Amino acid sequence: MIKNIIFDLNRTLVKTNYKKFDKFLKKFDIGADLFGKIFYSHIFDYNQNKFNTRGLFERILRDLNVDKKFLDEIKAEYERSFVSVRGMRGVLRRLKRKHRLFILTGEGKELLDLKMNRLKLRDFFEEIYASCYEGFLKKDPRLYKRLIKKSSVNPKESLFIDDTPLYVEVAKKLGFKTILFKDAKQLREELKRLKINL
Repeated sequence: MIKNIIFDLNRTLVKTNYKKFDKFLKKFDIGADLFGKIFYSHIFDYNQNKFNTRGLFERILRDLNVDKKFLDEIKAEYERSFVSVRGMRGVLRRLKRKHRLFILTGEGKELLDLKMNRLKLRDFFEEIYASCYEGFLKKDPRLYKRLIKKSSVNPKESLFIDDTPLYVEVAKKLGFKTILFKDAKQLREELKRLKINL
């Protein structure tokens, strides 16, 4: 029987509205693909608190050859582009009635706080385990073991939901049941298959 459900954050509960952000970036002659590539080249250091969000955007603009005077504008627009993944709030509301819910994410502190607060997600979750708090990258099994130990979670009674195959495999090796997330509709079908009724 599943008692605990652990969710990824990005692209599972929260996504970036790249269509809107890409339109904004065009005024700087930057495509969202290039922005994303450079963003992800710095994200692991950011997620481990090696620099703050402002430092992240300073590095991105440097690599894009964009004047730093636009930093606040670009950072603010990026932060405004966060939206909930369609259908997931209803899923969380129903699951919370009978299950302990957690987040396990590789996110950095400032962006994590911004997403959780702006999208009003905190009340759904008992605890958040993040790279920025625990000091381990998301691919490191020690992050998952921290959740197991600190929250007394038995992996055999737990479900891990993530959109990235690598992280699903890490959880599976530790004994979690897993779902590779695509969208809320697919998740509802997978939950039904596991006899988790919404």
